[in-house]
Amino acid sequence: MATVFGTYPAIQIDGATFKEKDSIKWYESRTLGVLKQINGVATGEIVLKYLQSIKAGRKVTIKPYNWAYISKTFPKDKVANLWNATAQPKDHTKANDQGQSVILEALKGEPAGGTDVEVYFTKWVIDNPKYRKSAGIAKGSAGSLADEILLHELVHGVGQMLGRDDRTAMADDMHEVSEFRSILVTNIYATDASNPVKNRPVRKDHAGTATLTAAAGENINETFLKLPGYRSHTQTFIRRFPGLAWDLLDVNATFNPVRALIKGA
Repeated sequence: MATVFGTYPAIQIDGATFKEKDSIKWYESRTLGVLKQINGVATGEIVLKYLQSIKAGRKVTIKPYNWAYISKTFPKDKVANLWNATAQPKDHTKANDQGQSVILEALKGEPAGGTDVEVYFTKWVIDNPKYRKSAGIAKGSAGSLADEILLHELVHGVGQMLGRDDRTAMADDMHEVSEFRSILVTNIYATDASNPVKNRPVRKDHAGTATLTAAAGENINETFLKLPGYRSHTQTFIRRFPGLAWDLLDVNATFNPVRALIKGA
């Protein structure tokens, strides 16, 4: 039986693929620890509460990212995907954004689209020095800690559960709008003043774990919003996820383009 995460019954952890009871317990307890870490930061708690608030009886189930999953999902590129995590909607056709009215959905009390989601994540994989080295992920690289990786995938999950997942290609190394949104929120989390792990770098894009730094004479939000298309994509994020964006407004984080756009701060 899957482990439910505290007051978030929409979030479950299922390590049953390991078969042995001790391995299942090990996986679920380690993953639960990462969720607790995320929930202990203001931004993380906002995302988890927003996910839980989706009124459609949907859930996200966190499952092991292991060799069996890698072999099935990346049969031609297994080694290159040893260090990774993913979010998979149960029904891709219902996960994709169809441009539906967010206002009408709010009035009806639940989204028109959306689906259950499976997140494949294993803390041991993300922390493993050999796997990190094989993927070219240096210690302390932007967005590469286990809590950041899991939160990134949960943000994908939010979009998929609501039927607002946007896989439109971007013109740079963000790759897709969906990745832009996950990196946007995770960077707010990384620089959140309530985050006990201080001085985390801001992730530049989805191509790797390079750091985004502020241009001379600018703060990090100004630099980010001046990048081609980034102001527009941040505005679209606010329009498609107004409840989440509104709650992120008051997060005290060095990187918070949502606050910068709306409050000018």
